[in-house]
Amino acid sequence: MLNFHFLCPHHRRWLSATPEAAANFSLEAYSRGLYLAERRNYLDAIKQAGAAFETSQIVVEQKTRVTAANINCLADAGVLLAQLLYQVEEARFARAVLASAIARFEQLLVIGVERETVLLGCQRLLEVGKTPGAAAVNAGAHASRSQLTGQIH
Repeated sequence: MLNFHFLCPHHRRWLSATPEAAANFSLEAYSRGLYLAERRNYLDAIKQAGAAFETSQIVVEQKTRVTAANINCLADAGVLLAQLLYQVEEARFARAVLASAIARFEQLLVIGVERETVLLGCQRLLEVGKTPGAAAVNAGAHASRSQLTGQIH
């Protein structure tokens, strides 16, 4: 599985040690990434979406009980990051993000975690890969900040 490094090593260690803080940070970074994408500040949005994606992976890796909300956050961050990478014509990296998220979901399926949610997350990721141009970042395809509040447990 491809490793992405949007977080500095110190921040990554801290988030790995505090899963609840990681869950909150992931939501905040996703929200900032979405905000920046809506304003067409794609490079900064990629940094934030990447931090959300990497942190969501930490949450899924560290939690003893992975919830549907954790899975949805990983899918949301993966979709946003891939869309942004397609937007700046980095299709190879976008496909790597999608493959990384799907590989993580595969692991969750094997251990039997939230099967329906995992499959829906995979479907969303695959849709982005099929029609990268049609999945417009600015079309409001992602949850608004008000919808994100309180989704991570």
